[in-house]
Amino acid sequence: MDELIKQRIQQDAGCCQVHSIPWDKIRERAFDDTIPAVPFRKNTMKCKIGYSIAAMVVIGGLLIMSGFISPVIAKALEQIPIVKSVFNFYGEKWGLQTAINEKFSTTVQNTATDKDISVTITDVLYDQGRIVIGYTVTTSRPNLYLKDTLPYSIPLPIAEMHFFINGKAIHDTMQGTAERIDNGNVWIVNIYHHGELPESFNLQIAIYQIGDQYGEWLFTVPVSRHYTDEATRTFLPMKTWMIGQTTVIVKQVQICPTDIVIYYQTIQPVGAQLWDDYLPDRVVDDTGHNSYFGPGFSSVESEEIEGNTEIREIRVVLAASLKSMPEYLIFVYPTQEMKVFLN
Repeated sequence: MDELIKQRIQQDAGCCQVHSIPWDKIRERAFDDTIPAVPFRKNTMKCKIGYSIAAMVVIGGLLIMSGFISPVIAKALEQIPIVKSVFNFYGEKWGLQTAINEKFSTTVQNTATDKDISVTITDVLYDQGRIVIGYTVTTSRPNLYLKDTLPYSIPLPIAEMHFFINGKAIHDTMQGTAERIDNGNVWIVNIYHHGELPESFNLQIAIYQIGDQYGEWLFTVPVSRHYTDEATRTFLPMKTWMIGQTTVIVKQVQICPTDIVIYYQTIQPVGAQLWDDYLPDRVVDDTGHNSYFGPGFSSVESEEIEGNTEIREIRVVLAASLKSMPEYLIFVYPTQEMKVFLN
């Protein structure tokens, strides 16, 4: 990427003062030659910014100080290699490897652009546990993504994503993670849906603010869990444990391609200490393999009191990927291990 920008600067030398500083000097200050050259590399929030970002900081600083942004440099920035699949970018992270290998996810490649900022939905996955959306946010305007160059910062944050199912707004719980790339960021967002959703529907997504830029980025993405439902196995173990004064019953376990969905029932005396360790630390199969990648989500689906007894129905979704269908699973909690046979 640095060669591309170098060539563009040289071509534009007649109207841009960047050429007054030798490229080798810029490279010495900004590049780390110990890093192997690859066409695309992710720069995680936990790692230092990669050398391409460092180069952009130097060049961007020179251009901003001069009060001029070269259109040729902006054109060069547009040619930075794009991320075609966010799911591939994350790999096994968040339990997506099975979706990639078995083609349970849908490739979308739907882009909306406003204010020179492009949002591209690259992948979507829908199963019994969650809707997973992979997308990128990029721009050809270096003044937008070079304003904050700290290694832990994410440029071009989306203020809020609004979701609709067949035109009806949904307000389900969402979790997301982002990583920085050369000209923006990549995101994975999980929507943990409540209640029954249609097997197939149009998911509408609306965005009205990215960073300090107001605009309109609208999408309609067809989603279906037809293939993930075919690969989902449901078990009714009805396994019971006593934890303090609470009876915990594992009523149902669903093994989905990228999730484990657990339905608990808890029964306890009114006023007793609530058992709320719904999310296990690990999920170990019968071979000793830990299948739980994280994240996880839990919700109390119903709650009622019968006499002196309090009854809760709890649903837990774990991002997990099983290599094969096990005979049993062990849910490892901080103070308890639950061995659940799947038969």
